[in-house]
Amino acid sequence: MAYARRDGFGWVYDTLKSVRILNTGLPVEFEQCGQRIILRGLSDRSPDKILGIAVLELEFEENPKFVRCSMYPQLHGGYDFSNMF
Repeated sequence: MAYARRDGFGWVYDTLKSVRILNTGLPVEFEQCGQRIILRGLSDRSPDKILGIAVLELEFEENPKFVRCSMYPQLHGGYDFSNMF
């Protein structure tokens, strides 16, 4: 079963230690570029054969801070979160 794949996400301001696929425990390679996390080496097939959804477990150095739409100061009273790194 093929599934739609998204290779990354953003708006994370803390250091990511590890990523793994929850139901298999397999580690996922990743790269953290500023506030973006890019997942590497994902399979073209979902590990979940029923729903086709992979749940990822993310482990951070400390509780992660999240700011939605951080690249858009106009949504945060003019404050630019993009330079936090």
